[in-house]
Amino acid sequence: MKITTEMMMEKNPCPEYPREKVSAILESGKTLAEILGMENIPPKDRVWATVQFFPNIENRKFAIWCARRVNRNNVSKITRYIDAVEEFYIFGTMTKTEFDECREAYNAADTAADTAAYCAADSAAYRAAYSVAYYAAGWAADWTAQIEYLKEVAERLSA
Repeated sequence: MKITTEMMMEKNPCPEYPREKVSAILESGKTLAEILGMENIPPKDRVWATVQFFPNIENRKFAIWCARRVNRNNVSKITRYIDAVEEFYIFGTMTKTEFDECREAYNAADTAADTAAYCAADSAAYRAAYSVAYYAAGWAADWTAQIEYLKEVAERLSA
């Protein structure tokens, strides 16, 4: 699928990207993989533009992937919470009650947690899927890896 100026403008990009600029960037349309490969565009903007067109489930998977990357020290409480988010939102193997219990247990221990990973995992549970991916991506601050991850998803979705 080619993303056009009209399609992108419907997603309400920030004021730095008025219609004229978006039109100059996208020309007659670009695929998501092409957008991700545009090195003249800041990585955070490529990530934002891409996740706007991914299905919610893919954005949730991306948010969880980012949260795991932020939790580089493998803080067990954070890992368990990210696992719970994944079980509830991706696999559907956890009930709402079980998830709420897990969240309550995690919240009781959050003062000892890595704040960035907590925010990414918490966002994965609460925000709309495309916002989750964008904010978790910002917290992870590992643009190259994120873009490579998203390229793989974009290619798989376009197949």
